[in-house]
Amino acid sequence: GDFQGSADGWQREERILFCVPLRDASAHLPMFFSHMKNLTYPHHLIDLSFLVSDSSDDTMDSLVKHLREIQNSPDKRLHFGNIEIFEKDFGQAIGQGFSDRHGFEAQGPRRS
Repeated sequence: GDFQGSADGWQREERILFCVPLRDASAHLPMFFSHMKNLTYPHHLIDLSFLVSDSSDDTMDSLVKHLREIQNSPDKRLHFGNIEIFEKDFGQAIGQGFSDRHGFEAQGPRRS
């Protein structure tokens, strides 16, 4: 549909959806959630959707831990709206480094 946001969306109860892909992101989640906690948009109007894929670290466990801490916080202003977590491995073989993703060898598989 044709949705138009507004400058005063929070006053109109307009919801926001963050779609967050995660792969081997466990080490980055503390900073991610630190920034999310500092958002000034009302958290109850922010829905979160995570896709965890092809992780070899404890991204999923770390994600669940951080979400539980926030959602169980006594400060209800920190609680987010709806939260969904999807897990799907795509068999991704390309690494996460810049040269892994942008090197010549990675371009064929990325574009197919």
